[in-house]
Amino acid sequence: LAVEDELSRIDDWLFEDGDAPNTPNASRANQLIKTFTVSGWLVVATRGAREFISMRAETLTFAGILLSYAQAEPVFFSAKVRSIKSLLLAVHKGEGDGDQLNEAASQSRHLIEHIRHMIGAVAGLESTFRETKTTADFVRTFFQDFIETHFIGDYRELRTTDHPLAERNQIVEMAEDLSSLDSHRERLLVWYRDKRANGSLDKAELLFARDIGRLLDF
Repeated sequence: LAVEDELSRIDDWLFEDGDAPNTPNASRANQLIKTFTVSGWLVVATRGAREFISMRAETLTFAGILLSYAQAEPVFFSAKVRSIKSLLLAVHKGEGDGDQLNEAASQSRHLIEHIRHMIGAVAGLESTFRETKTTADFVRTFFQDFIETHFIGDYRELRTTDHPLAERNQIVEMAEDLSSLDSHRERLLVWYRDKRANGSLDKAELLFARDIGRLLDF
């Protein structure tokens, strides 16, 4: 009944091959359930004279991930990278302090985690459904056609020689300078000591090293 109700609710539902426009929703619902069962998305269990239909655990996980991605706002890498670079430039020129270094490191960490999460989700889903060819193809198509164009707002730019990640080397070089050059390091350690470490130089050095490490990971 739930499938039949959904077919009635969605006005722009596309008919499958072989389905005539006047096919009753009840018949179409039965065909859909059969298709999902054969493909492994649904499991039918018989108890006495009754049949119970449920989703596989992998299918529920998969559907949840698809929904979270579909509802997510796209991330524009260009804006994130330029923001990190701008913050570091200010610190490198002596116009900014540890607050801007800390913010650049935080943005770098979030961007890296975003990329890792997306790559891991794609790989994990393809691995989960690798035994089901049609399902694996769907997963691959979803992430290529939807994620790559909507989840990453400027994906096309990332595939060109002028993509924002090309500035990675400059970001890493500035982070190395801030860490290795005494003129930068001493000034920033004072900020971390006074603003973040309650006067403790040891803690300041740990916090400073953590932020530099996040930028070097970029």
